[in-house]
Amino acid sequence: ELTRLVDSSGLEHLMQEMLRVIQGILKTDLICVYQAVGNYPQLCKMVSSEGASIFPDSIPSTDLIRLAATNIWTSGKRVQTELHRAGRMANLAQVISTRLGNENASFGLLVAGFTERQSRQQLDLLFEFVANYLSSNLQHFTLVDNLKKERDQSVKKLSIRNDLQENIKEGVLVLTPDLRIAEMNPAAELILGYAEAEVRSHLA
Repeated sequence: ELTRLVDSSGLEHLMQEMLRVIQGILKTDLICVYQAVGNYPQLCKMVSSEGASIFPDSIPSTDLIRLAATNIWTSGKRVQTELHRAGRMANLAQVISTRLGNENASFGLLVAGFTERQSRQQLDLLFEFVANYLSSNLQHFTLVDNLKKERDQSVKKLSIRNDLQENIKEGVLVLTPDLRIAEMNPAAELILGYAEAEVRSHLA
């Protein structure tokens, strides 16, 4: 089911669906994703499956440094971060978190809370698996989204250029760097008496 989510339409839908699947894998409703926000020194809750809000809406960026490796806080232990404090206030048995991204470029945190203690080894393995999968899908989605935006901008620029060339009354020749004719508009064909196909790649 996780592998099919890559083709989801829209980031929000992708995230909600991924959290739904992750809930089933980890068997908890208390899951949220924090993401770094621009130049602000904090991470904001991007998406959450909490019924009632338990984890804070934002946490300091220092928590991303403290929680760089997979971290399991258990009730009774010392509180080190805002997430741990929120877990203690909600009487959670465990709070687990791990970074999204990689060692060189972390961009957020995946966080889950549990009302009963889980086997540490099993929890580590499952959590790291879903975090890695979530990271790669977010990065993939971002890359594809950026490429679509670049493509749309290029298509728009090309459309404007083509409209100008087709409708301008002056003759326009587009030359390559070595001064060969790449294209010409209808006005230039009329002025020069040649069709574009006849002179394409010829020296100007």
